Amino acid sequence: MDQGIAALWASSLAVLGTLGGTLGGAWVQRKAAVLQVREEAGAQSRARLWEERRAAYARVLDRCDDAHAAVSRVWELREEATGGAPLAAGPGTVRDAAQDAQRTLVELRRAVAHVLPLGPQAVARRAEALSKKQQQRVELMLGPASGHEELRVELAGLEKQYHVAYGAFTTAAQGVLAPDEDG
Repeated sequence: MDQGIAALWASSLAVLGTLGGTLGGAWVQRKAAVLQVREEAGAQSRARLWEERRAAYARVLDRCDDAHAAVSRVWELREEATGGAPLAAGPGTVRDAAQDAQRTLVELRRAVAHVLPLGPQAVARRAEALSKKQQQRVELMLGPASGHEELRVELAGLEKQYHVAYGAFTTAAQGVLAPDEDG
C-alpha cells in the first residue's frame, strides 16, 4: 500500500509540475508579448514624432526661402523706386510685392507655430529667432524709404544675422533628426 500511495503522490506531483510549468511558461510568454507590444508602440510613436518634426522643420525652411525670395523682389523694386513713400502704398507691382512679402512672413510664423509643440525647446527657440530676423528684414524693406546706401548697410547687417539664425536652426533640427548612433 505504501508503494501505491508513493506512486499516486509521484504522479500527482508530476501532473502538478507539468501544470505549473505550463502556467509559468504561459505567464512568461504573456509578459514577453506585452513588452513587445509596448516596445512596438513606443517605436511607432517615436517614428511618428520624428516624421512630424521633419515635416515641420522643412516647412519652416521652405517658408524662409519664400520670404527670402519676396524680400529680394521688394529690394529690386525698391532700387527702382523713387521718393520716400512706404512700398506698401506704391502702385501695382510694388504693392503686390510688398503684400507677397507680408504674406510669406505670416506663413513663416504659422510654420514656426507648428514647431513649438513638437520641440524640442532648443529647436523651437531657434525657429522663433529665425522668424524674428526675417520679420526685421521685411519690416526694413517695407518701411519708409531712407537713404539707399544706409538701407543697403542696414539690410546687409540683418542679412548676416538672418543667415546665422538660419544656420543655427538648421543645425539644431539636424541634430534632432539625425539617427541615433546607438541603434
